[in-house]
Amino acid sequence: MRIRLGRRRIFLILGLLLLFIGLLSGSFVRSKNKNSPPYVVEEKTLRKVVYASGYVRPKDYVLVKAEVSGYVKELRVKEGDKVSPGQILALLDAKPLEASLKEAEYRLDLIKSKLNPDSEYLKTLEEQAKIAKTNLEQAERNLERRQKLWEDGLISKEQYEEAKRIYENAKSEYVKSIAIYQDTIKTLSLESQILQSNIRKIKEELNKYVIRSPIEGVVLSKFINVGDYVNHLSQDNRLFSLGGKELEIVLSVDEEFLSLIKEGNKVFLTLEAFPKEPFEGRIFQIIREVDPNKRTFEVKV
Repeated sequence: MRIRLGRRRIFLILGLLLLFIGLLSGSFVRSKNKNSPPYVVEEKTLRKVVYASGYVRPKDYVLVKAEVSGYVKELRVKEGDKVSPGQILALLDAKPLEASLKEAEYRLDLIKSKLNPDSEYLKTLEEQAKIAKTNLEQAERNLERRQKLWEDGLISKEQYEEAKRIYENAKSEYVKSIAIYQDTIKTLSLESQILQSNIRKIKEELNKYVIRSPIEGVVLSKFINVGDYVNHLSQDNRLFSLGGKELEIVLSVDEEFLSLIKEGNKVFLTLEAFPKEPFEGRIFQIIREVDPNKRTFEVKV
């Protein structure tokens, strides 16, 4: 029964509504001129619009930091300057390292001069080895004569033993002089390699005191001045901010619209610099991590 009554009431209400609409449309038609054109019904898409605010920044944004600590010695760029990859932006003072490099290079030059075949140092060692060899050859000839004389009974055994002792000493001196010559060359060569390795490391470290641009772009901000001390371990380690030629717009959107935002959506923009000139863009990236404090997420256009 309740269901039937409910249906009758619904039918009754619908009937009254239809009658009311009919009366309205009838009276509306009667009020119009018979010669006026008929009204046309059109289908239109309902658009949902999301409003957001944001800021413009270079698409390739780079914050240049220091790898080492030191005082700012020289600045070679200012805000607004165009830079290319590898271009020097600033120099940090590296006097202790420069002194170490100078000393290492001086020692290397000395070693190279000693290792030169025409150097006086090697010639002296070679001369000592030649003298030792000459003495050995003389002692060897003397020993051979004394041995023959001793075998013939013309000299005593003591005289023969003395010649033999002189020969052994001469042989030892010759071997020693050759070893000194070879060890000296080996030691100098090893020291040269170590110094060359140290020089490469010092130069690599010195290169960190030269601040270069990693990208092609524009200097957006300069955070240092000549004489400032830069601490590469500090949280405030900022030297320059650089940006590429292409720009992007970062918008902060309320989290309630996260399901509505899609990559490729069209965006209409108005900028403070051009308040009367609208721009059009498209969303190319959505950062879906919501800021818990602001309850917003970022969209890049």
